Order: sequence, then C-alpha cells, then structure tokens
Amino acid sequence: MALPTLVKDYEVNANNTIAADNTIDAGTNSHRDRRNLMLAIHDALIAAGTSDVGPTPGGPITAWTVTQSSDGTTADTNDNWNSAITDLIWNTSGNAHSWCVFQQTGLATNFQVCIDLLQTSNGNDGSEITVEISPGGFNTDGTTTTRPTPTTTNDSVQILDTDWWGSGSNGGAGRAFVWNMWRTEDGEVTYVVIYHADNALGLWVFAKPQNPSGSWDGTQFVCCVEGDNSNTVEAPTIVNFYDNARLYTYRADRLSVAADPAVTTVNTFNQTTLYMTAATFGGGPFGQELTTTNDITGEYAVGAIGLASIEPGFVGRMGSMFDIYWGQDVLGQPA
Repeated sequence: MALPTLVKDYEVNANNTIAADNTIDAGTNSHRDRRNLMLAIHDALIAAGTSDVGPTPGGPITAWTVTQSSDGTTADTNDNWNSAITDLIWNTSGNAHSWCVFQQTGLATNFQVCIDLLQTSNGNDGSEITVEISPGGFNTDGTTTTRPTPTTTNDSVQILDTDWWGSGSNGGAGRAFVWNMWRTEDGEVTYVVIYHADNALGLWVFAKPQNPSGSWDGTQFVCCVEGDNSNTVEAPTIVNFYDNARLYTYRADRLSVAADPAVTTVNTFNQTTLYMTAATFGGGPFGQELTTTNDITGEYAVGAIGLASIEPGFVGRMGSMFDIYWGQDVLGQPA
C-alpha cells in the first residue's frame, strides 16, 4: 500500500554507524563501541536541527537539553558528557558512575529523562542501563554514585531497571551498530532505533499520544527504552509490544489504584503500561496473518499503531502513535 502521509515534521538522522572495537578501557569494563553509541545518541538528542520531511518541513527542531549530569568524577548542573567516551562510566550500584538528565519542553514544561549507567555486573560491559522519567523534573541532589531524585515524591516512572537498552548481548567482543533518530519540530516525538548485524536490537520512544482519550488526565506521554540480551532478537516486534504492555506513562492517580496482577511493571506505585494495538483478523494481528503482498497492487501492508490499557482505572483505548506503523513480519529486517 502507499506510504501514509506524515502528521508531523521530522528531522531524520539515519544510518549512523558505530564501528566495532574490541578494546576495553582499563578500569571501566565498558566496551568502546557501547560508549560510542551512547555518546552519539546523547549528542544527537541535544543538537540543533531542521526538519526535512513532513507536511511543512524546514523549521527548527525543539532539541533536548541537558540539565545536570555525572561523569563519575563530577556531578553538577553541567553537561559532563561533553568531551569523550571516557565521560561515560558504567558501574554497579553504590559505586561512582555516569548519569545524565535530559529535558524536553515539547513533552511538558519540566519533562525530564535520567539515563543512569548502572549495570548489575561490571562483566556486562555497558550492556545495561537504568532509565527514569519525571514529568515534573529532578532535584539537583545527584552525586557521582547516585542519580538525582524527582522534585515531587513518587513523580517518576522507572522504565528500565539495570536492563538492556539496545546494545546487544552481555560481555563478549565488540560489535558494530547502526542507529537512527527521528525528532519533531515541536519536540513532541523522539524515536530511536538501534541495529546490529541488520537486527533491530533497540527501540526508544519519548512521545505524546495522537488523539488521546478524554479520560487521560495529567501529562500525556508514552515512553520506552526497549532492548534485548541478544544480537539477533528484534526489539520493535509484535511479541514485544502487541503481546506485552511495554510502553509506559505516569498517572498521579495510580497511587490509589491497585495494580493489575496480569501486568508486570517495575514500579506499580505510579506508572501505567500500555499495549501497542494493531488491526486484526483471522485470530491475529494483520502483520502476522498476511504473509504475502496484495494480489492486486503487489504492495505490502502497513497499519496504524493504537494504544490500549487494561490496568484498573485506566482500561480502554487511549489513543495512537504519531507516524509509526506496523509492517508485515514476512518482510524481516531492512538491511
């Protein structure tokens, strides 16, 4: 089918490569390739830019900004990830390491994301991180051993807890990556996809929902940093996002709502998870049921991605995603 018309204007930052390097820096146990990948994403998030696709491209991008950070030696309100990959230090809990707080006013006035380079074991070589979201922002109480706390008690969502972020399997030899980023002029959408050996290992989403339900109170957003402990498993799949609720949002009223035992969450006290929905027939999503092209046009199908929740107090269809679509499984991964 014909490609859908874009709703928003995007800067497309595509096919960026990170070459494999098997060298491990002494004393850090983090492969250079993972540190190069994370630093490249950091640099791209905060860079100035101009949209190049969309209904009316050509306007400036609302870039992310860094409000505070740690390079493992200094923790303050500066961007300490600003010189080299040696600013990015992975370590285990309680030990000096790096973290960085990014702000995107397009999502909310004080909307912030903290990327914390924590890992469960230093033998994991930077394959794990912790990511926490706060719609109201973070205090400036972070140290070289601990990330900052949210400005309002419980005003945060931990969307990744010392887990894989798209950098492939733990340890092992260095690996090459290709990464892609899409940012909108209004700052309401940021997508990141990370590839290794033609497999999409990581999907990052920081976005407002399209056509949100009138029942969705407070700051409306969906976020994920999804990866796999593998060099071949694909992150943005039906299994990961249609069969499982892997998009996160924050609701203040979640504090008084009992958690649904059928939904696994990291912190049930204030977060809600959502499913990505798809058009279905014959017992499954169209992307799995359709295994060939359209007999008339010879084209493959794409379909809109909706948002749905089954958590108590928030059950229902909650909106859809901007300018991102399901494809057919038969197509596999783009080379």
